[in-house]
Amino acid sequence: MASRLTAVFAVLALFGVFAVVPAEWQGSVGSDMAAVVALYDATDGLNWRRCAYWKIDAPLSEWEGVETTTT
Repeated sequence: MASRLTAVFAVLALFGVFAVVPAEWQGSVGSDMAAVVALYDATDGLNWRRCAYWKIDAPLSEWEGVETTTT
């Protein structure tokens, strides 16, 4: 599974998906959110078994299955 996710991120990066970040998402948290949304969209997130709390207006840490850390 990890290699598949790595491949998805590589393809998304190749096409510059991560470069388009809305102004309200600027900064590291915004970049993380943009990356997670791009992953969701690229992997047919609407058909995931557990996708009820994705792309919601809430902190990324509240999205289902997403864990965040601060450094």
